[in-house]
Parts: sequence; structure tokens; C-alpha cells
Amino acid sequence: MSILYLSLIAIVSAVVWHRSQRRFLLASALSAISATLLFELLTYVEAGSLDSFFMIASAFAFGLSFLISVAIGLLMRRLRE
Repeated sequence: MSILYLSLIAIVSAVVWHRSQRRFLLASALSAISATLLFELLTYVEAGSLDSFFMIASAFAFGLSFLISVAIGLLMRRLRE
């Protein structure tokens, strides 16, 4: 279920960043960073403490968020043209 939440956060973050930032890689990186931070913050609030594997979860969340952001960015670039 948490992968679904991460994916939804990453999609919203990607749309927001790719609309506000014209540089593709910068928008993708900022989107992945902000989605990862928001996801980790929400898991911390829900659990009440940091997970013992939060570094591994953060790396996974960043990778997935970056891939989603690149896909959304390519789609938005194609729709602009």
C-alpha cells in the first residue's frame, strides 16, 4: 500500500515541478527529492518514529520517484509540442 502512496505523491510532485521548472533534469531531480522527503515525513508521522531501514527506503523511494518524474516529464514535454 505504501508504494501506491509513494507513486501518487511522486506523480503530483512531478506534475508540479515540471510545470514550474523548464529544465528537464532539474525538475526531475527536485521532484524526486521532494516526493521522497514528503513520503518519509508521512511515514514518520504515521509510525511515530523512524523506521530502522529508512535509509534503504529513502533510496528506493528516490529511485522510483525519479523514474516516475522522468516519465511524467517526457509526457508533458511531448504534449507541449
